[in-house]
Amino acid sequence: MKWNVMVFCLLLFVSSVLLSSCWSKKELIDLAIVAAIGIDKGENKEFKGTFQIFNPVNTAGGLQGGNAGEGTSVQVYTTEGDSLVDVSRRISNKLSRSVYYSHASLVVIGSELAEEEGILRIMDALDRDVEFRDTSKIVLAHEGSAEDLLKVLTPIDKIPAEKIVKTMEASEERWGEQMEVNLQEAISTLINPGKELMLPVFKIDGSAQEGKESGNIQSSIPKTIIVANGLAIFKEGKMISWLQGDKAKGALWVLDKINATNIEIDWEEENSVISFQVDKSQSKIKLEMVNGQPQFIIKVNFRGSIGEVEIPLDITEQEVVNKIEKKVENKVEQIINNVIEDAQEKKTDIFGLGSELHYSHPEEWKKVKKNWNNDYFPELDIKVVVNADVVRTGLRGNPFWLQLQENNK
Repeated sequence: MKWNVMVFCLLLFVSSVLLSSCWSKKELIDLAIVAAIGIDKGENKEFKGTFQIFNPVNTAGGLQGGNAGEGTSVQVYTTEGDSLVDVSRRISNKLSRSVYYSHASLVVIGSELAEEEGILRIMDALDRDVEFRDTSKIVLAHEGSAEDLLKVLTPIDKIPAEKIVKTMEASEERWGEQMEVNLQEAISTLINPGKELMLPVFKIDGSAQEGKESGNIQSSIPKTIIVANGLAIFKEGKMISWLQGDKAKGALWVLDKINATNIEIDWEEENSVISFQVDKSQSKIKLEMVNGQPQFIIKVNFRGSIGEVEIPLDITEQEVVNKIEKKVENKVEQIINNVIEDAQEKKTDIFGLGSELHYSHPEEWKKVKKNWNNDYFPELDIKVVVNADVVRTGLRGNPFWLQLQENNK
């Protein structure tokens, strides 16, 4: 019994020593917490890195819309290096704190680097960094540098990185011309046989120089803002083109990434006079082998409501509703066919049709995989089938302003 008590006391003593402190602790005041990273082609070295870092004095007040301090909520530092690891180490020469990446929610890649050098090395370096989150979002700077984009100060959302991430979420949820892509998803697509990468794009609307100044967040009308601007399409890791407007929307429709959007249709001689609001959509890709050749059918089903009518039209009549549905179907079919034609001209399978062939007919895929993008994908027989349902027409038949016109006669 005495021996058991001694052993217990010894274990208690050892445990108290081992658990009394954290060997790997990092004090907050010793860290430079990174909100976002920008990567551009360097001027003197291979890469230029831009680091958007939280300013702890002003961040708390800024997030609540207040003024905790007189400065900005972030500070931006840049440096160049021959590799991304080199860049990461060299930035320490400009900071009094250790760089901490675990809160970085965004990576911005400059368009020149993505077009000329590609993003494979970037993805590899980020993937290997144990501190960097694989859920961080990846975006491209439209015809500009990541440095300029990350230096723009944004109102409302005081952390520019958060502004970009939230705009992506809102655009994907409500408009349908962008989609979120994180590091893990980007790498998965890059290594996926038969599918090419697309990344969301942001641009600077206004003067990049004025966007860096504190006055940009002190005015009720900011001179410079960051806006979503469609998608960038890649081929074998290099950016080759942009998709904007309806083409971006069409690509996301094929990928079943449309949550909600708006479709404007014509009526007789009037252009864009009826708005159809999509609120639920589902897309499927069906593959059939016909005489040894793959044929694809893209089926799109969605429902929605009539949001606006600018002409005298009684939308309580079923015949009118049926005609609206048909027009919406034709419009969406045209949008999707246009982006398919564009992708086939550029010889890049952004829809993952090759991936469908790879998983369902692996033996057939082996025959075509080496030349899929250049020879087979451009010649594919792709059929688009669209079905739209009007589930709500609003509380009125004719627009209320028609009654006002009748009363004034």
